[in-house]
Amino acid sequence: MRLQEENEQLKRATESRPRIDMARGILLAQLGCSAEESWEILVEVSQRSNIRVRVVAEMMTRP
Repeated sequence: MRLQEENEQLKRATESRPRIDMARGILLAQLGCSAEESWEILVEVSQRSNIRVRVVAEMMTRP
């Protein structure tokens, strides 16, 4: 059971990664920050709003 849970978690992570990278790219372009700073911004917004980083990234990249 534990292995199956880990596989599902890894699958979700690989599916959400492109969206997170896109959100980081938006922050890089708009704020002129570094890649590390863009990640820190996403994490901070996530923690302050109590929303997963994946969801924050999805909200930023919606058409």
